[in-house]
Amino acid sequence: MQSNFFRSLTAVALATITASSAFSVPFSVLQDTVYTASRNDSDSSVPFMNTLPSDAAAADYSSGDTVFIMCYDTIYSFGAYGGTDCWGWRGPDGTEYAIMGVYGGVAFVNTATRQVITTVPGPQGGCGTIAWRTMGTYQHYCYAVSECYGTNEGVMVMDLQYLPDSVHFIGSFPISFLGDPTSHNLFVDTLKGYLYTEGDFSANYSIHILSLANPASPTYVSSFGPYNGVHDMFVMNDTAYVAEGYNPYFSVYDMSNKFAPILLKRFNIPGSGFVHNIWPTEDREYVATTEENANKTVKVWDVRDLNNIQLVGQYLAPSRLAHNARVKGDTIFISHYESGVAIVDISTPSAPVELGVYDTWINETPNFNGCWGVFPFTSNGLVYGSNMDGRLFVLTHQKAILADTMRIVSSAGAAGSQVRVDVEAVNSLPIRRFVIPINWSGPFNMTLASVSTAGLRTAYFEEQTFTGYDPANKRIAYSLTSSASGTSPDLPPGSGPILSLYFNIPAGATGGPNSVLITPYNDKQPTFDQKCLRYLPDTLSGTVSLGSLCCVGIRGNVDGDPADEINVADVVSLVSYLFQSGPFPPCGEEANVDGSAAGAVTVADLTYLVAYLFNGSVAPLSCL
Repeated sequence: MQSNFFRSLTAVALATITASSAFSVPFSVLQDTVYTASRNDSDSSVPFMNTLPSDAAAADYSSGDTVFIMCYDTIYSFGAYGGTDCWGWRGPDGTEYAIMGVYGGVAFVNTATRQVITTVPGPQGGCGTIAWRTMGTYQHYCYAVSECYGTNEGVMVMDLQYLPDSVHFIGSFPISFLGDPTSHNLFVDTLKGYLYTEGDFSANYSIHILSLANPASPTYVSSFGPYNGVHDMFVMNDTAYVAEGYNPYFSVYDMSNKFAPILLKRFNIPGSGFVHNIWPTEDREYVATTEENANKTVKVWDVRDLNNIQLVGQYLAPSRLAHNARVKGDTIFISHYESGVAIVDISTPSAPVELGVYDTWINETPNFNGCWGVFPFTSNGLVYGSNMDGRLFVLTHQKAILADTMRIVSSAGAAGSQVRVDVEAVNSLPIRRFVIPINWSGPFNMTLASVSTAGLRTAYFEEQTFTGYDPANKRIAYSLTSSASGTSPDLPPGSGPILSLYFNIPAGATGGPNSVLITPYNDKQPTFDQKCLRYLPDTLSGTVSLGSLCCVGIRGNVDGDPADEINVADVVSLVSYLFQSGPFPPCGEEANVDGSAAGAVTVADLTYLVAYLFNGSVAPLSCL
């Protein structure tokens, strides 16, 4: 009974500590250069996971920098080829699902549980290893088309209302009144309830319109479009933006009358390549276009006056071949083939700024490999990127100001005693790994006795080890890692001790304070590792002074809190020592809460402290 009680008490104490460590950094604190904090792995034998640099290279980023972090959440593989476009759908309960065109059909992923739900079979005939699938959603239905023939050819209709359990295939429907079974692209006008698909190369037959009045059974309405075909379109609220492919144009239509669309503007792109896709900003004042040829930029056009369209901005990632651009807010998300997923800020359309690039392919050449599709329209900030090699990347992204610190908390102890010195961290991001290099020196020959995380924020970290150990020269490097496999959570943003150092002060020691410094040790620098970012915090050194400061005021500061606070952390420290083989508290007098004459630290001290903190009992005795 007693051990269960103390286990429960420890859990409550730890939960209280965690809940009280909330910490946030206002983005307006600092103005600094924006760094792109995304990396890729050049080893083709492993997934691209934004591999971190060596410890010595961590100086790329430091406290005070503004960084844009792109990072993977999960990577799925649906075979070695056949990956095409991706889309997303949000369920009534808020769950986000990723949808990807794969060689075998259309795959569905629950991004909350990270589970692949199913793959609905789709046509494969006549396409080789590329199935050219494109998807869209309306209400609780998903639609897909392909250039392939065979199983479920035509407009595939899938019912999503049974998710997360299953996806129901309803059937396939002709793309036009002629019964066309193939199409390269589709788009759904969700405001008006119409499905638009890419047609053939005949005049006035380039785009087919299907009504979704009955969403489970699309019906053909009419066709329109320029001669020589189109490649892609965006339609919203009866306005259609059309990328004309081999024609060097993009065009804008009023679709109010589905049987007689009105061409509002057909704009000739000077020196164009293959006019591949078009996507407007939410206010319809600008559009972004791509041209699927090497060295052709992603272009931002001012279309506020259709009679005076102006090119105002351009962007191109290192691979020099962009595929699709999709605009969310004032940001363009680009599937940029071998460069991967590129994110570009167009809050000032005339000056696009690259925020980040998550590389999904090993090379950087203008070839048709790597990222095919991108979908940023989630409610939780996730971005989906689909690769031609069959991989789906679920990515996170955020802008953050690094306002982080690693510091030594000064302490004091008597000659001939042991003193505890805490290393405290202030972290603005979740941290997976700390590297802590320490050097100490001074007039008395202080020696390192041990290190511990008992009762600290990092007590649950799975890997705790010396990465450098040279006590003869009074220096060490220590590493704390939450979990190499990623199964344990990273340390949430907050502040507090992450490591306790225990030093022996020799008998007869005299003189001024000893310094305890956070300084590089060989290639080990003080670093914080976020999942996809490694950076240097600000560092503050401390001292160990001689004196009788082991116990101040009343007893009970068992964990040696520099602020001399008595709280649940002290209970945790006592429980750790008494029942979990934790280290002896840094000050025996503080831990001798009941002031017993023998000075021993026992369960009686724990009982006394719990009664004081939780039952309003008498305060501990004063220090001697």
